[in-house]
Amino acid sequence: MPKLLLTTISGILDASRIEAEEKGFRILYTLPPSHVIVDGDVDSALRLRTIESVSRILAENILESIEKRNIRLSLRNSLKQLTGGEKTYTVKAKIYGSCFSEKILKIITIREIIRVHDRTAIGKKGSLLRIILDCEKKFLLIAEQVNEEPLHIRKYYVAKHPSPLNPVIAASIPFIAGKAYRRIYDPFCGSGTIPIEFKHVRKIEALGSDINHIFVKSAVKNAKAAGVSIDFFIANVRKIPVAGNVDFIATDPPRGERLKAPNMWRYLKPVFELGTRLDADICLITPYFKITNLIAERKGYKLFKKTSTFQGGNKVYIVFYTKEDSL
Repeated sequence: MPKLLLTTISGILDASRIEAEEKGFRILYTLPPSHVIVDGDVDSALRLRTIESVSRILAENILESIEKRNIRLSLRNSLKQLTGGEKTYTVKAKIYGSCFSEKILKIITIREIIRVHDRTAIGKKGSLLRIILDCEKKFLLIAEQVNEEPLHIRKYYVAKHPSPLNPVIAASIPFIAGKAYRRIYDPFCGSGTIPIEFKHVRKIEALGSDINHIFVKSAVKNAKAAGVSIDFFIANVRKIPVAGNVDFIATDPPRGERLKAPNMWRYLKPVFELGTRLDADICLITPYFKITNLIAERKGYKLFKKTSTFQGGNKVYIVFYTKEDSL
């Protein structure tokens, strides 16, 4: 089995590790905040739901010291494994620590590719080489990415939402929660991302609703294209017709610059009121943690998991709550 570098989104590394273990990959080590190194099959890795990219590891080198000369020699020996001919490459450098410059590491790598092959080996649309340098461990990793498009681009999202949630984030929810749920519900379903991704990783029943009928139609189309069965319907979050049997509410309420933090009360409060009525755990993806936590406490909910990541370049929290009397 080849060694693979699995790249995910900052904040959901544990979810990716758990998913990889569930799918039979042997976890070798992690490079926080967004890399998991495993032994496993490439095709199987490309089917993981919480991963942005898969790369074949070409080399893992321990450096005597973090100096340009040592880095150049390490890269030169490793880059000889690359396919020659007409193939071209692009480079992405990542530094863990503050011992070196990512820009300089990228320049050195490009120069060594040209040295080992020739100038035609560098192109704007070539195969991506990931170069990772860990300052503390004096460790240099070289890997060639397998997928051309980011894996969060799912072909079954045929109907778009103006502010879609990254499917990788949605798929991470059941792994982060660490609980077995039977029936989940998303009262702000948008184009259906959370229920659709949940159904791909867990055998559960799923419901979703939105006040906007156009979004509900989009969610139905996307679920059909994804090959999953989900009950979508039109509903106002304050007048949800769902009664009983839902044990988990997972949702991404409206967010963005146009929505000032104080206005979030009218979106967040009904979610916790619904959770109380259904006696369900709650997961929210929101940039407004303080307000969310305040509402949760007033409604008798206790935070049991929290992480942060980035959605559309903005920091958001993935927070999990349960009723205090169930702890």
